[in-house]
Amino acid sequence: MGFQGQLASVNLTDIFQTLTMNRQTGTLVVTEPERFLHVYFEGGQVSRCTAPTVGDAPFLLHALLRRGLLAQEQVDDLVTRLRDTHHPLRELVIASGYVAQNDLDEVLAWCIEEMVCPLFEGHEGEFSFHDGQPTPELLAPDTLSMGDVKLQTTQLVLEATRREDEWKRIREVIPDFAAMYVIDNDGRANLRNVESDAEMLKVLRFLDGRHTVDQVSSDVGVARFDTYAIVAQLILAGVARVRAPQEMVDDALALRLQGEKEKARDLLEAILAQTPNVPEVLRPLAELCVELKDAPRAVELYLELIQSAQDAGALDQALIDLDLVIKLSPNDPDLHFDRAQILADLGREQDAANAYVAAANAYLTTKDVAQAIDACHRAKNLWPRAPEPHRYLARAYLMEGKPDSALIEYKSLWHALLSTMTPRKALDELRKTLEAECRFAAVKEQ
Repeated sequence: MGFQGQLASVNLTDIFQTLTMNRQTGTLVVTEPERFLHVYFEGGQVSRCTAPTVGDAPFLLHALLRRGLLAQEQVDDLVTRLRDTHHPLRELVIASGYVAQNDLDEVLAWCIEEMVCPLFEGHEGEFSFHDGQPTPELLAPDTLSMGDVKLQTTQLVLEATRREDEWKRIREVIPDFAAMYVIDNDGRANLRNVESDAEMLKVLRFLDGRHTVDQVSSDVGVARFDTYAIVAQLILAGVARVRAPQEMVDDALALRLQGEKEKARDLLEAILAQTPNVPEVLRPLAELCVELKDAPRAVELYLELIQSAQDAGALDQALIDLDLVIKLSPNDPDLHFDRAQILADLGREQDAANAYVAAANAYLTTKDVAQAIDACHRAKNLWPRAPEPHRYLARAYLMEGKPDSALIEYKSLWHALLSTMTPRKALDELRKTLEAECRFAAVKEQ
């Protein structure tokens, strides 16, 4: 008999223990915000489990490769066989003779632990149990599948509980998972006090202040939990320390000078995740995004710099940055509007009026008539004799279907033109404008 529920109200440990006590056979489906897993029980013991691919290889082959039980060419061969035959991966590995069966079973048990144990860390999501045969997801050829000897559910729950307790201690040592750690000279001197193994040596190589612990785990192929446990141990032993933001900024700038722009950008993004809205990080990151042609991200960063500059009263710097942003995103009317406001605050009224006109033109292109009218009125207030505000205001009124209001603005345009040119030239200019923009004959005649 199947059942389902919410993880907020039912402990996952109780679910596993119920399944093993009742010796049930069926599929447990667990859906959490960051995980989705199918686990198959046979007589209450874990038999199968879904797993993601790592790169182009199934999770099992990746684990065998990282443990040195398979060479890369053997992994490639098995991936090809899997694709061509769609036979169960466990059978293909055994048939290949590449890995002894007892080693394979040990790695499979570890893989299932790596998939299942993180489920116990979350308390949000839902679960459902389906009696009977495995769900289709568990019949995929790359499913983690034990042989005749199943994984003891009690053993799995004990390991999950141990890890859950250990995670609490790890978080006390590593409160910020976005932090990066480095081993300096003092740390190297303390290494003699630490017993190292193969996995620790792998992790040590990547504690260079350029990787988060999650990135270290991914790059070296050590399980996430084990990587965090190793780093926490190294921190407590005085071997590793968190890298200061300024050290990381200096490192990123050095990488940029060396031409490693992607690495520099990634490092600055990591710093920004720890210390938001820091100009020393925002500006070089924005510049790198421009160089790497990531215009949307560059615009986002420059807008933060502009806001900070405005808040600090540094309007000249805000204007410089805004001009750069407009080059990156020339069709955004709000940017032209903001530019006009800054120019007005700087007392550059004529330039501000021209910027409001540019904003009005951009708003009309996007059919935002109300904003265009507002921009035109602001331009008129700053530079009453300028012809362009009247011209665009008339266009806006025509788009709104208000020819009478447009007529008033065209008459104002006529007077504005007369202030800068001869009557004949002014009349010719007005006629050209009306022919190009006005479809109302009555307006043209008047």
